[in-house]
Amino acid sequence: MFCHPAKGTALDHKRYADTLRTALKRAKIDKPLRPFHDGRHTALTNAAVAGNAPAAIRARAGHADFSTTQLYIDLAGVAFRDEAEQAEARILGNVWVPSLGTDLPE
Repeated sequence: MFCHPAKGTALDHKRYADTLRTALKRAKIDKPLRPFHDGRHTALTNAAVAGNAPAAIRARAGHADFSTTQLYIDLAGVAFRDEAEQAEARILGNVWVPSLGTDLPE
């Protein structure tokens, strides 16, 4: 469940979807999207990339079977390793990123 940041009540899923679709249209992104599911998938994958404990990811996701959670962990560790390192370099500035071969500042 997604909660309203100020009220703590559940978000209106239709309004959220409409707002997201409007933003995507303005950004000229026309790829089909499932607003809540894709947001959930992204959040779980990002949690795995960030190194959150597998048990915490499973609890957040509410997966009955750990093998489902393991899919997110495997995807984050293999498919998105370079992307995670590049995002870290953009956020933190001049840091050593193995996949980029950049140097540490002196």
